[in-house]
Amino acid sequence: MQIVIKGSFYRDWKRIQNKHLSKVLRKKIDEVERARSISQIAHLKKLRNYSSRYKIEIVSGNKIYWTLCIVFGNKIEFLRLKSEIYFKKYL
Repeated sequence: MQIVIKGSFYRDWKRIQNKHLSKVLRKKIDEVERARSISQIAHLKKLRNYSSRYKIEIVSGNKIYWTLCIVFGNKIEFLRLKSEIYFKKYL
């Protein structure tokens, strides 16, 4: 799959000072690149009330982070990287 990463995703990634999260996130991005379809991506879930928005769950130690994505056919656009608490509060 083709990946497009927005600037807001990079800014969110820089704000999180967790080296383990960076390693796990890099592995997840590689997994998404190797995937041939959406069904091959682990922990990808569709958001209610949206037609093309998904979240990818990333576990780092005892914290859970979610990546907000938009899927357009064979292209995935990474928008945000926030904690689980943030997404539950605002989505």
